[in-house]
Amino acid sequence: MPINCGFILAAGKGSRMGPIGNELPKVLWPVFESTLVGLQINFLKQFGVSKIWVNTHHQADLVKNYLAREHPDAKILFEPTLLDSGGGIHNFILESQVKDSFLVINSDQYLKLDEATKQRMKESDSTKPSLLCAMPGAAPYSSLRVVDNKLVSISKEPGGPMFTGLSRINPTGIIAKKQPSKFFETVCDYKNTNIEVVECDGEFLDFGSPLLYRNSMKKLLHKLLSDEQLLNEWQEAGLIDPQKINPKLLSYGCDQAEVFNFSGENLEQHWPKGSIILKQDATQTQSAAPCIVYGKVVEVF
Repeated sequence: MPINCGFILAAGKGSRMGPIGNELPKVLWPVFESTLVGLQINFLKQFGVSKIWVNTHHQADLVKNYLAREHPDAKILFEPTLLDSGGGIHNFILESQVKDSFLVINSDQYLKLDEATKQRMKESDSTKPSLLCAMPGAAPYSSLRVVDNKLVSISKEPGGPMFTGLSRINPTGIIAKKQPSKFFETVCDYKNTNIEVVECDGEFLDFGSPLLYRNSMKKLLHKLLSDEQLLNEWQEAGLIDPQKINPKLLSYGCDQAEVFNFSGENLEQHWPKGSIILKQDATQTQSAAPCIVYGKVVEVF
């Protein structure tokens, strides 16, 4: 039986996104014609997931209004008090009354999986244990130690595969409580439960800080320009407008070299290579260094 339910973890404070994150929640940072949360919704739909839930906290009204406008079928779980990732999933289990396995995904990434891994993740047999999707890569905060396809520990030392933020969770046996808790303590409690790990081929980009966001946007544009099939898929899904791409300048939404313009307006100033304009302000002092601009708030690199 295919998985038809998915949950997007989107309730964080976004403190890693700096001053701009105080104004614009991380999940609403643009990814071409979509947003980070829109990217995850599209990912889940590609899996055949029809019921999508999103938890919110920081700037919840902005997220709510965006979802109502762009993804009205998504259901919102507002957390007045942050429940952390484990507690957020417990709250989702309680509110949705989900009985079968479901997918959980972080909201600040780009993820593309090989077909074999997709099929593994789609298994929803209630006898299957929860499963984590991992990839080769350096991620000190999520390096997994795996023995016989089972998670045995998590290390801050690089060396093991990294957790991609995608998991298939079997709610059977989880005693859900509406209180803050950690993912690896109350959902995927590997110390007391068998948690499978599938190491997959694919692509992963992290958007979890302003610098990572900028670098990942650049890598993503290169990827789309080199993969016509992927570009067509994104265009059909409404994630990108190829007319806004300048392949010679490696820019988007403008004719300034290596500048991404997501403001929806013609740029009134010239910005250094590597800059991203989320929202412009005519009174904003121009930066001499690459930066991300959100009105009067500027993150300089």
